[in-house]
Formats: sequence, structure tokens, C-alpha cells
Amino acid sequence: LREIEASGFQVLHQRIALTLERLHGGQPDWLAALAYHFQAARAALGTPVAAKALEYTTRAGQHAEATLAHEEAGRLYESALQLVEPGNDAARCALLLAAGEIHIKAGDHEAAIERFNEVAQLARRQHDPASLARAALGYETAAWRGSGSGVVAAALLKEAIAANSPLDSVLRARLLAAL
Repeated sequence: LREIEASGFQVLHQRIALTLERLHGGQPDWLAALAYHFQAARAALGTPVAAKALEYTTRAGQHAEATLAHEEAGRLYESALQLVEPGNDAARCALLLAAGEIHIKAGDHEAAIERFNEVAQLARRQHDPASLARAALGYETAAWRGSGSGVVAAALLKEAIAANSPLDSVLRARLLAAL
């Protein structure tokens, strides 16, 4: 094993990943293994492998969340964030929101607040009021559950209320209720 160079291991991981993918077709119980092997293969093998690493890592996180394995889902979402290509703000925003929400469920309120802050910054740059609203609601929940200060949460909620259309009554009601 010591004689195999790092690129050799990456090729082996790719072969394992492709074999698992062919045999198990992305069945939920195999998603974490697929994510692991595609991640291990991605560094030397380029974009198609990196895209599969992101896909399977995200899906493995969703599966872990669905099975109430919150800490594992958080780890997988955090890992998936490292795989997002620069400039893919939509994927980054979706993963940040998922990570923030799962960190709340896992009781890691500080990590949730960090992720919702990142979403808010990204949403401002992208002029995305819906993501800003979700960030504000998530931040407020994390701050409240973590016995944090409500000052920042209130400011973020007010900003989200101002940015969102009054026509979206459900979202507006949720923001006002959280305020």
C-alpha cells in the first residue's frame, strides 16, 4: 500500500465509487459510501467526479436528516459545502440553509447562527429576498434556542420583512410572528 501514490488511491476510490454506483444505483443506504469514495477520488480526477461527490454528499446528508441522524447530516452538509464550485451561489445557499437548519436540530446553535449569517450575506449580494427571509427565520430560531441575544435576529427579521413583497402573505406572517 505504501507504494501506491496518492493519485493511485484516488483512481481506486473512483473505481470503487463507480462500482457501487452501478451495483446500488444510489440506494439510500449506500449514499454515504458513494459520497466518501467520490470525495476521495475528486482531487486528481476533475470536475465530473467533483460533481458526483457533491451530489452524493448532499443526498447522503438528506438521507441522514430523514433518518433523524442530525449530527451525521450536519457533517455531510458541511462536507458538501467544501465541494461547491466558486460562483455556484444557488447550490451554496441551499446547502448553507440545510446546514443551518440541521445544526438547530442537532443542538449546535452557534454553528447554525454562523451558517444563517452566511446565507444572509449571500442573499444580500444576490438580491434574494426569499433566502434572506429563511436566513432571518433560522437565525432567530437558533438564537432563541441557544439563549442568545435577540438584537441581531430582530434586525435581520426587519430587513427580511422590508425586502420581501407584502404579497407573499405566508412568508410575511412567519417573519412578523418571529419578530
